[in-house]
Amino acid sequence: MQIDRPRLADLAKHAKVSIATASRVINQKPGVAERTRRSVYTSAAELGIEIPGLETSKQPVAILTPELNNPSFPAFAQNIDTLLAANNRPSILCPAGPEGTTEAQHVQMLLQMNISGAIAVSGMPADTLSSVAPYELLINSGVPVVFINSYSSDLAATFYSTSDEEGVKAAIAHLSSLGHQKIGLAIGSIRYLPSQRKREAFHNAGFEAASVSTTDYTVEGGQLAANKLIAAGHTAIICGSDMMALGAIRASNALG
Repeated sequence: MQIDRPRLADLAKHAKVSIATASRVINQKPGVAERTRRSVYTSAAELGIEIPGLETSKQPVAILTPELNNPSFPAFAQNIDTLLAANNRPSILCPAGPEGTTEAQHVQMLLQMNISGAIAVSGMPADTLSSVAPYELLINSGVPVVFINSYSSDLAATFYSTSDEEGVKAAIAHLSSLGHQKIGLAIGSIRYLPSQRKREAFHNAGFEAASVSTTDYTVEGGQLAANKLIAAGHTAIICGSDMMALGAIRASNALG
């Protein structure tokens, strides 16, 4: 394949390789490391340079999520898939669960597949006690990875997160406008970055540690946290997840 030299130079610069290497990849020549080849393919796709014989649009994007019994994660997956489909990109859904395939196992399998990228929702980087080594291998193989609501300085990836601080502030403002002064916060384990961010925002708003209950991001965890906070005199509770909110409602209803 022949493309004009300025265009080839743009591709080489974008992929951070030499013009000679970019040319070898474009023309499907041997002698290029797989990671480098994938990097050039990714840059070509982003720059709109088509490579004959390489159907990059047919290479799927993996969507990795936690368990799908949490209604938030199917919603994420559905919206991501819709956006990918609008750009002629097929997807592979990889849900992790305590009794099924783990996130790390999914990533290991993806290393053996020809994917064009991966999007991880609330993945392992959100857990400060979890190893990100599987993702390092995936990224080092040349696969671009985007993380949503997680972060690790050890990964050369793209990260997007909702603002836990703004969410907590908005919740406090709303509950305060309803007349509540004794407000509690129910969150999952502090090992998770979203929990840390929510707790920090809550403390910065002037609330004491006694008004925070940490359990886990489940219905049962929300119910346990709510029982503790209600018993301590709290009249309103900010929940760290939808599942915890369902548990808090269950606890409140049980107490009348």
